[in-house]
Amino acid sequence: MKRLAVLIGVLAWSAGPAGADSVSDFALCNGLQGQANWHYGYTDGFYLGPDSFIPFPEDEGPGISATDFWTGTYWDWGGPGGNPPWTRMNASTQHPDEDKTSVRRYVVPVDAVVDVTYTVADAQTGSGNGILGLVYAGGRQLASHDIAANDTTGITNSLTAIPMRAGTALDFVVNSKKANSSYDNTTVTATLTVTPADLGPAPTIVPVADYRDDYQTGAPGAGWQYLWNKNGAIGNSANYAALLWDGSNRYDSDGVAGIPDPVPARYVHLNWGGGHPGQSGKSAIAAYTVTEDAAYGLTDAWVRVADSRSDGEDLFVYVNDTLVSQQYVWGAGGLSFPLDLGDLVAGDTIYVAMGPHGSDSYDAVNWDFTIAKLVPAPTSDVIPEPSTFLIWGLGVLGIGAGWRRRRTK
Repeated sequence: MKRLAVLIGVLAWSAGPAGADSVSDFALCNGLQGQANWHYGYTDGFYLGPDSFIPFPEDEGPGISATDFWTGTYWDWGGPGGNPPWTRMNASTQHPDEDKTSVRRYVVPVDAVVDVTYTVADAQTGSGNGILGLVYAGGRQLASHDIAANDTTGITNSLTAIPMRAGTALDFVVNSKKANSSYDNTTVTATLTVTPADLGPAPTIVPVADYRDDYQTGAPGAGWQYLWNKNGAIGNSANYAALLWDGSNRYDSDGVAGIPDPVPARYVHLNWGGGHPGQSGKSAIAAYTVTEDAAYGLTDAWVRVADSRSDGEDLFVYVNDTLVSQQYVWGAGGLSFPLDLGDLVAGDTIYVAMGPHGSDSYDAVNWDFTIAKLVPAPTSDVIPEPSTFLIWGLGVLGIGAGWRRRRTK
């Protein structure tokens, strides 16, 4: 029997802070999920929130099989059929496949405040084009790191005072880029301090707007603007101009059916499913202006660049002219981007924009996102900090199903 005590990590729990270490705790795994609160797996396609995680199968039997992906020393998605797919994991490295991420997960056993220090770096020098390393807590994106090929130093980063409910997952995700997983073995190590805390009653996440649900032809729906940065750089709303309904199926730069439009707009447009950026840094921008003072965030937020010939795009999120997030989305890739937006006041505007990473060729994008506000529980005397917005485990658990449902509308 290779099974260890199921309660490892739980029996050792105390009322005080407890530590977790992804490398040393891996030795407790021995082909089992959940030891010391760690889980190992992947997602089909890009990461779409906590429910998109699929654990590597294990059946306690000897050797690798179709129902047990533990080789004896590491996890390997390929199982008895061999590789590809290349998704695999050992104590200190993760390897993605072109269409399967690699996910190392820690599940917080009690309501707690979590501090984490982690490293992401290239572990396999040679050719290849690097990887994207992402960190999520309860489906909320905490960090995104574009690691170049042969960058064996990578990034070491610390995130502090993350409030997390019992059962919430902290996910360390490795994605390949541009449908190329060659030489993508990646160092991923993490140490955690988990301090039990009274987080109070959970507030409610209330959707107030949704890109696809609110999209309408002729003119944008209430609160919405469709824009492009015609007159200068992204990040300065004075540079923005309206995209105009073309009388057919999109909002573009001149309101005349058919594209491309004159340079630099070219293919810049928005439609129900997403859109396309323009040339020379011209972004397609979906903007929504809030009407109430509240803590806001993005939920059910995902983006996909469909064509592997694209050199990728830059995804921007601003509140007014303040940058909240900038991320690279590679060709034939995608990511989810639930984010805290902080305490906003009526009249503040949220801008979500897609811009070319270099060339605008083959840069068509599918996306969707919901703007939601946090409503404190009636019995709570304390309004949670904005940084707790999506850690409550609300509003993001159905992201995968929502993406599949909406994309077939």
